[in-house]
Amino acid sequence: MDYEEAGALFGLSAEAIRKRARHLGWDARPPNEAGGKVQVRVPEGAELHPPKREVRPSPGDRTDELRAEVHRREVAEAQVAELRQQVGQWKDRAERAEAEASAAQTAAAQAGEVATAARERTARAEGELAGLREAAEQGWVARLVRTFQGRRQP
Repeated sequence: MDYEEAGALFGLSAEAIRKRARHLGWDARPPNEAGGKVQVRVPEGAELHPPKREVRPSPGDRTDELRAEVHRREVAEAQVAELRQQVGQWKDRAERAEAEASAAQTAAAQAGEVATAARERTARAEGELAGLREAAEQGWVARLVRTFQGRRQP
């Protein structure tokens, strides 16, 4: 096929294919007659891209340093995110503990009030009991005295 046909096959101009074929080392046959077209032999499965060359960093190139810095930054950001999550969990636990402590203080205060009221009732009951004993004893003694007084009188 000639350069125009090869160009149509690859979507390039005839001049671009001519340069590419020369660069890639494709076989080209000159025409047999004057004014004829050069025939180019396109290898099967041919690609138009030259082999990739290894890119060497230029002196002073900091690409590797920058990549390492980006990696360190990504690791640090992941660690910060994990620590933020842990802080959130600890805050939640602290809030629950504070709520439980507050509830325990309220319950203790209520229990103290109940105990104080119970002591007051016990003290009143003991006072009433002492009064009743005294009254009972005085009544018994008074009856006994009257009984004895009644017997002495002849």
